[in-house]
Amino acid sequence: MVWCPGYIYPDRNTPFGRWTWFARMPVLMLAGLLIFAGGQGTGQAAARCDTIRVNGAFDWYPVIMRPNDTEAAGGVLPMTVAEIARRIGTDVEYLPITPFKRQLVQLNNGKLDVVLGAYWTEERARQFHYSSAVLEDEVAIFVLQGKEFPLRDWQDLKGRLGIRPFGGSYGEAFDAFAKDNLTLQSVVPIPGEFRSNMLSMLLNENVDYAILGRFHGLKMIEEG
Repeated sequence: MVWCPGYIYPDRNTPFGRWTWFARMPVLMLAGLLIFAGGQGTGQAAARCDTIRVNGAFDWYPVIMRPNDTEAAGGVLPMTVAEIARRIGTDVEYLPITPFKRQLVQLNNGKLDVVLGAYWTEERARQFHYSSAVLEDEVAIFVLQGKEFPLRDWQDLKGRLGIRPFGGSYGEAFDAFAKDNLTLQSVVPIPGEFRSNMLSMLLNENVDYAILGRFHGLKMIEEG
C-alpha cells in the first residue's frame, strides 16, 4: 500500500469538497480478472473455448460500467477483454448482473469463466488464478464538506460510521482491521441507483465517510 495522509482537494465546487487518499490497490485482470482453474470450471472452459462467460462489477468508473443486462459493457476492463478475445478468436458472453460475492461462487462452481475487477486477496488467490494487474485504483475516503476529520491512520476511523460497496475488499490488512475495529455498512449496488444512494447517505449525514475508488467517487459527485 502507498500511504498519502492528509486531505486532498479536488478541483471542483461540490459539497464533497474534500477526499482523503487512502491507498493504491492493483486492479487485476484479464483486466481485473480472475480465471478459474482446476476441476469442473476448467473442463467446461476447455470444452467451450469458443465463448468466454464474463461478469464482474457493473458500476465502477472507469474500470467497468454496465447500465443493465442488455447494454454493452464499457470501461477499461471490457475493452481489454474484447481485444484479447479478438486476438484469440473467441466470443465474450456477459452474464446477467449479479452480486459480486455470488459471482465468485459461480466462478468456483464453473458456471462463470472470468470475473472482471477484483482486488487481490490471499483467500481469492488460493482459489483462483489472477491475471497481471491492468491498472491501479486509488482508494479514497470521501467525506461531506464541513464534516472532515483528521486521518493519520486507520485508528482515526474508529467510532465513526462508514459505508463501502457490498463485497468490497481493500486488502488483507485493512479488511482484518475493519472487521475487528470499524463500523462499516455495505451498500448493495443497484443498477442506476448505487451512486445516488451512497451520495444521499453522505448528504443526509447518515454516515461519516464512504470508501470508494477515487475516480469512481469523483464521477459520482460529478453526476450527483
